[in-house]
Amino acid sequence: MDTNEYLGCSDGGCIFGHRGGMHTNGGCHCVPSLSTFHTMTADERIELRNKIKKLALQNKALREELASLGGGR
Repeated sequence: MDTNEYLGCSDGGCIFGHRGGMHTNGGCHCVPSLSTFHTMTADERIELRNKIKKLALQNKALREELASLGGGR
């Protein structure tokens, strides 16, 4: 993965976060099938979404650390 590549979509409420700038407000489509996991309870879907958000924040922090070390372009 290129260090400049961004994980997520262009929606301001993207589950992976938004890098700023222009965005859409139509809803995040990164995990569109999340609501169709019929075997998951609502609480399990919320827990999965929260875990994805936590990983996205860790990803952002690691990218920032890499850039500060001169590894990002």
